[in-house]
Amino acid sequence: MRIVLTSILFVFCVISAIWAYQMNYETRYKKKQIIEINKKIKSTLDRIDLLNAEWAFLNSPERLSQLADENFLKLNLIPLSKNNIKYSMDQINNSNEIKNGQ
Repeated sequence: MRIVLTSILFVFCVISAIWAYQMNYETRYKKKQIIEINKKIKSTLDRIDLLNAEWAFLNSPERLSQLADENFLKLNLIPLSKNNIKYSMDQINNSNEIKNGQ
């Protein structure tokens, strides 16, 4: 009886050791995956920050004003004044309805 109980406990210990080894291996693998994913996330966030900074620079009012001044004649622009705004909101809405076939 004692030999049977000892054998069962021994088998249980071996199975537990194998299970613990597998869990340890899986945990290390998952930890490496998490580290890689976190690196990708950081890289993506850095790229987003860079693109936001570039967008802010490209759309800065000073830069847009300078570009408009440089290309004023090329683009056939006219100076903005209240006399140049000739459509009211009603006229714009009517124009949109005609375009949409309503």
